[in-house]
Amino acid sequence: MKELSLTCAQVLELFENAHTVAICGHVNPDGDALGSSLALADLLRKTGHSVTCLLAQDTVPPQLYAFLEDYRFVPATEYVESPDLFIAVDSPALSRLGMAESAFKRAKVTLVIDHHPDYDGYGDFYHGSVSSSATGLLVWNLIKESSVEITRYPAECCYVALMTDTGRFAFQNTHAEAFLAAAQMVEVGISPSEISSLVYQNKSISAVMLESRLIARMRFSENGQVAYSWITEQDFNELGLSRDDTEGLPDILRAIKGVEIAVLLRAEGDSVRVNLRAKNQCDVGSIARRLGGGGHAAAAGFTLNSDINEVLEKILTIMDGLECINPHVVN
Repeated sequence: MKELSLTCAQVLELFENAHTVAICGHVNPDGDALGSSLALADLLRKTGHSVTCLLAQDTVPPQLYAFLEDYRFVPATEYVESPDLFIAVDSPALSRLGMAESAFKRAKVTLVIDHHPDYDGYGDFYHGSVSSSATGLLVWNLIKESSVEITRYPAECCYVALMTDTGRFAFQNTHAEAFLAAAQMVEVGISPSEISSLVYQNKSISAVMLESRLIARMRFSENGQVAYSWITEQDFNELGLSRDDTEGLPDILRAIKGVEIAVLLRAEGDSVRVNLRAKNQCDVGSIARRLGGGGHAAAAGFTLNSDINEVLEKILTIMDGLECINPHVVN
């Protein structure tokens, strides 16, 4: 079926025709993917649907957001049903659904709710906007247009999605609608200070020790506009780290005066996971897409089967042609 773009009203009508629903965000889920999934699941359960939230990987969900109520996710490999409706949230490409791709293909109808500029058109139906600050904002609008009573729990989920994807309302994707929605969530009863504290001021000692290693390894381009560093499997083993402990590391590099692009490389077995962050006019999403990944202008990522040195060389070669910077590596 050809992908069709739906309005909020049409999405809610689509929900009425389904009983069993599976919801899944992208691999390595962030606050937006997780918060959006939980808020959407709450809406559907309140309207009589049987809902399962999936993880695109065979792992436990990030514990950073476990303070949210009903924080339940099932690894996609354990899900054997063929749902009436599969909803992919915050995932611009089918490949980003990881191990949930087979469940997506088994579903009778599929819907994508997303705000990424590189959405590739997969799925039967689509609901989204590249101008939306977060997928959680799209879900919030669905909740508001529905007939269900708006309570604190889904508002907290959507606030986590919105807060994290806008970098605490500081990134370039923060628009007036984001502040308006956040105000509405506060009116429902959420506590921005409490949520911010739980997400951003709750680091383990190991996470702080990892930051010191990251800073010690920092390198810069000749003009100081590109900062990069790396973490290794040895770091994880020695410090007893979890994935949650890596949250926010690229922002340490981006916060440096004069830096336009921050690059964090993380060795994972035979592959390297790269997180890119940008200020001002640089578009790191375009870099990530050239290397098989995706994301937004200010925040993007990708994974390559290679070692850190080879991946870094590829990144810096691409950056050498960007108009917003002209990096030349200093050893």
